Amino acid sequence: MRIANSDGSGDRLLTTIQNTYPGFQPGPTWSPDGRTVAVSLRLYGGRHSYILNAVSVADGSARELFSSANAVGRPLWLPEGDTLLLVMNDQNDRGQLWTIS
Repeated sequence: MRIANSDGSGDRLLTTIQNTYPGFQPGPTWSPDGRTVAVSLRLYGGRHSYILNAVSVADGSARELFSSANAVGRPLWLPEGDTLLLVMNDQNDRGQLWTIS
């Protein structure tokens, strides 16, 4: 994951998350305070192959917020900055709205 200023300057590598499937990229989203980037990823193998990570802009550390066997869509921060809204497929492969604190 790379970040930059809005004018393209300051481009830098924020973090590298290994073992991810490059064909699944619903997109990251910045937290309202600009300190965290949330991103949904698909991992190779494993029972819970879809994950939602929170990446710290300060140091690039990533922590897993949620994992699922079903596809997890692009997250969207709610205005308070303490909850993410996203679409996740249910067991019948239908998209459902979820919130994750």
